[in-house]
Amino acid sequence: MPASSPQILFLPERIAWQVRRLKLMQEVPGFWAHWDTYVSADCVFAGNNHLFMKTWLYRVTMGSYSYIAGARAGFTTIGSFCSIGPEALIGGLGMHPTNFLTTHPAFFSTKKQAGVSFVRSNAVKELSQTHIGHDVWIGARALILDGVKIGNGAIIAANAVVTKHVPAYAVMAGIPARQIKSRFKKGVADCLEQWQWWNYPERVLKELAPEFTKKTDWTVADIKRLISKASEIE
Repeated sequence: MPASSPQILFLPERIAWQVRRLKLMQEVPGFWAHWDTYVSADCVFAGNNHLFMKTWLYRVTMGSYSYIAGARAGFTTIGSFCSIGPEALIGGLGMHPTNFLTTHPAFFSTKKQAGVSFVRSNAVKELSQTHIGHDVWIGARALILDGVKIGNGAIIAANAVVTKHVPAYAVMAGIPARQIKSRFKKGVADCLEQWQWWNYPERVLKELAPEFTKKTDWTVADIKRLISKASEIE
């Protein structure tokens, strides 16, 4: 990670975060963060976000109703209604090129990761933005590499190592992670992608909520019925 880890944060950083934490809880609707967390000053929260113990964020933007249960993320955009499990590592890890004579950053980076650099300019882009879609569930201890894009509705199994882009509504598992199934039939997933229910206001979602858990085998007709009902509520 590009900033200090939670274990070695200097006292001024810890104090500054506690001040920001209290301010965020006052100013951002529904925001809450455990005292044993750290969030850099450039993180942005849409509201109704909870950060549980041991969460550590650096340059993260998070959509509404997403929560993190003790994970670390950097240089990452997280959509709405995401659930991120404990000890997951998401983006901000940096990359080491494998086709140079050495993989050590002293020879290709000016960041002085080991306290010294032998070059005057960066030879590669070390940090790429990671994108997490809406309604994504990332399991405990999953690892999401820099620059990866995870589609809406995807599930990342515990301990999975995600090295490539993930399709919407895919279920990924393994090292490296591979798609083991889709959450829904293709037509249903396409319909959900077009609908984008996560963009509805809270009052509409509260009305629709009982419908979301009525079935376990969904059809395109079911989704179209919900779309019609959502239009009536609006």
